[in-house]
Amino acid sequence: MSFTISSELVILIVAGGTGTRLWPISTAKSPKQFTRLIAEKTMLQLTVQRVTDIVPFHRIFVSTAAEYVHLVKQQLPELPFENIIVEPDARDTAPAIGYASVFIRKKVPGATVVLLASDQHISPVTQFQESIQEAAFIARQGKYLVSVGIAPTYGHTGYGYMQCGATAPFSEKAFYGLAYIEKPDQKTADEFVAARQYLWNTNIFSWTVDNILDAFNTYQPQEYQVLQEIERRMDTLSINELETLYNQLTKISIDYSVLEKIQPEDSLQHIFLRAQMEWSDVGSYEELSKMLQQDDAQNRIKGAITTSETTRCLLMTEAPYELITEGITDLTVVVNSNGDILVMPANSKKKIKEIIQAKETRFAANPASQKQPVLFDCENIIVQINENKTVLMTDVKDLWIRESNHKIYVHSFKQPDIPAILQKSRHYVINNINIRIVKDYILLSNLAVDALVNEITQAIAKYQKAVIVLSAGGTPEGVYQLLINNYKHRLDWSKVVLFQMDEYLGLSDNHPLSYAFFLKKKIIEPLGIREYYLLNNDNTSYLENYEQAIRKANGIDVILHGIGHNGHIGFNEPGSAFDSKTRVVALSDSTIEANSRFFDCRSQVPVKGITLGLDIISQAKKTILIASGKGKKQAVKSAVQDSMNEAIPASILQGCSNVTYVLDEETWVDN
Repeated sequence: MSFTISSELVILIVAGGTGTRLWPISTAKSPKQFTRLIAEKTMLQLTVQRVTDIVPFHRIFVSTAAEYVHLVKQQLPELPFENIIVEPDARDTAPAIGYASVFIRKKVPGATVVLLASDQHISPVTQFQESIQEAAFIARQGKYLVSVGIAPTYGHTGYGYMQCGATAPFSEKAFYGLAYIEKPDQKTADEFVAARQYLWNTNIFSWTVDNILDAFNTYQPQEYQVLQEIERRMDTLSINELETLYNQLTKISIDYSVLEKIQPEDSLQHIFLRAQMEWSDVGSYEELSKMLQQDDAQNRIKGAITTSETTRCLLMTEAPYELITEGITDLTVVVNSNGDILVMPANSKKKIKEIIQAKETRFAANPASQKQPVLFDCENIIVQINENKTVLMTDVKDLWIRESNHKIYVHSFKQPDIPAILQKSRHYVINNINIRIVKDYILLSNLAVDALVNEITQAIAKYQKAVIVLSAGGTPEGVYQLLINNYKHRLDWSKVVLFQMDEYLGLSDNHPLSYAFFLKKKIIEPLGIREYYLLNNDNTSYLENYEQAIRKANGIDVILHGIGHNGHIGFNEPGSAFDSKTRVVALSDSTIEANSRFFDCRSQVPVKGITLGLDIISQAKKTILIASGKGKKQAVKSAVQDSMNEAIPASILQGCSNVTYVLDEETWVDN
């Protein structure tokens, strides 16, 4: 069936989305519609290519965000600049379509619009062209809003569905629309497929500009008044005035705002048109993988990829990076042009968009954590990637990821292989912990003091003060001496608030073996720290107030501590609950024995202590753990490589977002 092409027919391509569901190939700076996902042309270019046989470029309009205008101009040089509709703000599809409609009506009065998404995969093109021309023909026949759908092949829960009524008189493929159903659950989706009365909503529409604006007037009259005001003043509105008006529009999709409100008895009618074509919104890596060639090992591959013992994986990389895999199965591994990496199970049900939001929340809380991999529900992970890359992993285990000369290596390994791997590097991440290895104690102290000063400086710049927690003992003494020697006059110590990590119960502040005495003599007095709080009272209300004082001060900016031979941090001994509060604790025999070297005899060592709880320790914005010597080797190994468990208190740091271990070779070599 052929259709006359109206001179008022225009194509409106919506290209303003951020496409986070395909991170890292699609990013906020360059969303998927501007990337070459499946071909040598970008998704936007492919969308335009499908319609240039139907309409000339001056009848094509692209709606996008201001930050993407340069990409539209770059990728579509033939498109008249005045046909780029700049959305004043990201307020979902209803405001975008409403604004685009009044914009087009000004340019082409009485226009019939075919609205297309900019990021869909469609074939064959001839069937697509026939469908949108038929949709436009129907849209001109009366008060109709036409939605193009395709017959569902299975119960997809990520798509919207359209319920078809009686056949419309225009075509055997056209039906009066009964209802839109947005993303049903699995049971309902399966029932829709079986009923053979539903179509997948492709988000391809056709209507006249008058009809869609009448729909706004009928179902969203307040929104329509704003759109009328924009249309009336469009030629004279300043950018600020336009933004003010546009932001009065409700942030909502066109489906919820208008389309789902139309009832069969209304004067404005839905027509659902069934298209005969292959279609995908390319909204997930699962969908994208179906469009890529499969190799003999059932891998779907795009980019410079080398595989060994790799099966049933989706592997993608962008230049200049090459991806090399070994021994992995059923994984999705994606590397973008910046070297950012995503690793997750190929059949993962987690939504990338939600994972990205969780990542951004973590980064917002701890900006410095952007230099560390983000691991969700992962075990036995080693990452050796340059710090300017973002690594996001979820629900995977036993993987070693490293970078060398624009090559990303992803290897599978088992627990016994860890020592051989770790000996090859001095900087890597394992189980969410940033590991730095140095030759000796002097270098350890220098590296630790640099990290500590950096965090203090950033906190003062951001919050006008820095809240720090320090521990006593032999290991940090070198760090504290460097602070005095190098930074006494280079930092404003009046803006530092110091809290104590732990203390012996029963020793006064002035006892030479108390931790308070150590901190006063080694740090507080030499640096002139004016505001400090010591753990010198075992009263329950005092300890509660002590912890509350930390929270009122906006929490811990940086904490520096060591690790006990049995894995304790502070005086949180093995078995301490991860949600434990600041409290009095009984010291273990091993702790008493280890600390007896500071006393004349073992019997003089206090048997109880006071300690910050693991709960507040784990909430520090930055944690620096230092360890030196062979005696701490097993404790560090267990804290880093074993799973999180309360038998190893320091293992709680695996669940924290910004942790650095600074270790000397004796503590780590041959682990």
